[in-house]
Amino acid sequence: MNVLNQQSKCVITLLACANASSLYAMGSDDPFLTMLQIDQFEIREADENNPVVLEGEFWAGHDLNKFKLKADLEYVDSEFEEMQWQALYSKGISAYWNMQTGLRYDRTPEHNQTWAVFGFEGTAPYFLESDATFSIGEGGQAAVDISSEYELMLTQRLVLIPEVTATFYGHTLDEYEQGQGLANLGLGVRLGYEIRREFKPYLGWQWGNTYGETKVLGGGGADWQFVVGISGWL
Repeated sequence: MNVLNQQSKCVITLLACANASSLYAMGSDDPFLTMLQIDQFEIREADENNPVVLEGEFWAGHDLNKFKLKADLEYVDSEFEEMQWQALYSKGISAYWNMQTGLRYDRTPEHNQTWAVFGFEGTAPYFLESDATFSIGEGGQAAVDISSEYELMLTQRLVLIPEVTATFYGHTLDEYEQGQGLANLGLGVRLGYEIRREFKPYLGWQWGNTYGETKVLGGGGADWQFVVGISGWL
């Protein structure tokens, strides 16, 4: 009986130690990670030119706290037609949403503009990957940028990705060619094939339009573009 009692005590002690080690591992399992993600690197076939577009981000940090550098670039006729950079601090506030705050810098051949940024990024109902940003810029301008996309897996490797983007301005600033209300609306659909989980070539279509006083100040209109590109991460 004494031997059995001693063995039972040993088993209980080992189980307790294993459970404590497991709890400790779970509590400390938050390593410092980095990721480079390319959402869109594509050529768009347009009537007058064929712009090259790069949209992606680099982040470094832990599960709930990250530093992000986002880029949205358009290269046309040997020069950058549009450049947007964002430096953000991202804080996880739920299982599906991150709160983000930081600075944004826009540059075009005509003007530059700096913004203070606050927003949310995450997964909305029905698995919509969404990003909503409120910005305050030079001249007291306020802007709201909204984007959302959905990945529909047609097979284990073939994926269809529709997306929508919209930009609204708080008031009209002639010097920046920004008009009050809805300024830009974009719709797109891309069909990709996942050669690997981290690498996906695709093709699709992109439609965009300019509205209201923004259209009056800066011109533009509806435009359909055929796109070919890749996305991936490492």
